[in-house]
Amino acid sequence: MSDEESVVELYDESTQLRQQNQTTTSLRVIHLEDFEAPFTLPSEDREAYLRRFATLFVDESRMREGSTSKIFQAVNAFDERFALKEYEDKSARRMDHEYEAHRLVSGIKGYPTLYGKAHVAGKPALVMEWIEGEDLLHVHARLAIDDEGRISPLTAARLGRDLFDVLARTNVLENTMVHGDLSLRNIMVNALRQSVEEQTQEGSFDLRLIDMGSACFDKASHANGHGQDRSNGDEFAYVVAATPEFAAPELKEDSNVRCTPASDVYAAARIICYLLYGNEPSSFVTAHGSGDDIAAVLLREPEVAVAVNHASAGLSPSLEQIALALELADEPLADLLKCCLDEDPKKRPSASAMRDALDSFCASYTSNIGHALRGEDLEPCRAPFINKGLSRFSLQARNTIRIVGKSVSWGLLAAVLVITAIAIQASAASVNWGDVRLEGFAAEVLVALLLVPPFVGRALRGKNPRKVSGLVRASAGILVVGSGLMYLMFAGQFDPHAFQQLMESAVFASAIMGWCPLVLDCAFPPISASVRRRYRALPEPAVDGAGESERVRALGEKADDVQGVQEKRDDECD
Repeated sequence: MSDEESVVELYDESTQLRQQNQTTTSLRVIHLEDFEAPFTLPSEDREAYLRRFATLFVDESRMREGSTSKIFQAVNAFDERFALKEYEDKSARRMDHEYEAHRLVSGIKGYPTLYGKAHVAGKPALVMEWIEGEDLLHVHARLAIDDEGRISPLTAARLGRDLFDVLARTNVLENTMVHGDLSLRNIMVNALRQSVEEQTQEGSFDLRLIDMGSACFDKASHANGHGQDRSNGDEFAYVVAATPEFAAPELKEDSNVRCTPASDVYAAARIICYLLYGNEPSSFVTAHGSGDDIAAVLLREPEVAVAVNHASAGLSPSLEQIALALELADEPLADLLKCCLDEDPKKRPSASAMRDALDSFCASYTSNIGHALRGEDLEPCRAPFINKGLSRFSLQARNTIRIVGKSVSWGLLAAVLVITAIAIQASAASVNWGDVRLEGFAAEVLVALLLVPPFVGRALRGKNPRKVSGLVRASAGILVVGSGLMYLMFAGQFDPHAFQQLMESAVFASAIMGWCPLVLDCAFPPISASVRRRYRALPEPAVDGAGESERVRALGEKADDVQGVQEKRDDECD
């Protein structure tokens, strides 16, 4: 062996020893004091159970910190991994409450297993199952499909379905329990068997709800063993400390109010809204309706891109029509979430009802994309509660409302113009603004001024009628121009004087009649009920249209390739 090889080998050995020393020094040996199991143990099994937790090796490098506690990964002599949650001295009462709440749900899928409580160097501590995964706060950033942090609506619906499923599982308990503090940090995706990306592709998430410190439950019923049937309006005996961003309105209004199962439903819906609508969770605008390049968005959600490609067969839709179809397919999800966000807790659906409704939405999502592209009615979700708060319209009804509303608005505007013109001619009206005087035929320019607010609004809105930002610009423009015209009429000297009031009313009416069609276009985006026939009747596409069609086909082919690579990878893993 050469001197150079000896030096390299010596360096490798020293590096390994240093890494081992670092690993060894990061472990803290602890002895649990006053350990208590969460259930009654037979005498012959008690000693073996306690021996598992007599001495633990705590990994200081794997720590999650909360407001009143720290959670470490701990390993026993049998190489079993646990989560050791150490509380501050003053948090003993909170630990006892969390221990009692955790006992109720330990063993139910979706909640970590509780192994017992003890003291570590005089501080209270809980020993629980270690969840190998990430919380939704970190998962959210990885699943985003646009720059605003929005995730795929289908993925959001699946996450919501599995989250409400975990909440609904507590129905098996004799006395219902409420988590009380659902947030992005308190919901984890268990990645022990499958990574987050693999669960996303499979369409099913292994969720775990952690931190039961704010849980609400009937302590008397729990102690006596008598269960009670609880509705969404029933209250539980513990003051909740919910995360303000996701807390239900009743918890924000009064800090002493007790939480209910409906509080968890509200918080879960707020979390899904945050994931689905990104930085503006109250906007209800998904990545499909944000106005971004829909092709770029679909490249980040290959499953939906494949569905669009299959649904577009024989139609040759444009990218704008695809975006509109996807937005329509996403709409039922917004309806479901809005029901959960009702300010009245008694009007919110139960967790099990939401789970079933979201499961129905996910099952029909692909086919609804095709229905929307063909101008057909969407398949409804299994949500009997939806009619209690919101009305959902078919595509034909949406078009009818939009067309009738716009026709009435334009008809009234035309009537205002005709009546004003006739009044000017009949009364030989005139108006003075200082040295400027309009009379006779020149006074007809006043009629032309009435058309300014509608045209300004239409110009400022832009080409996309669905964008709320365009409606805001148009509304501001109509308000400014209408106010200017109103001031102009107020400052003029009319002959006869009564004609001044007529013109002021005409300006107000023209502004309102020009604004209403813009609102209808935004609330009920235009889509033809005979979209399929219109697509088939299209002539050979022009250069731009051909390029767009090729882009849609290329998008579908790339999505198929992504899906094929994933299936091949799954086969190799099997």
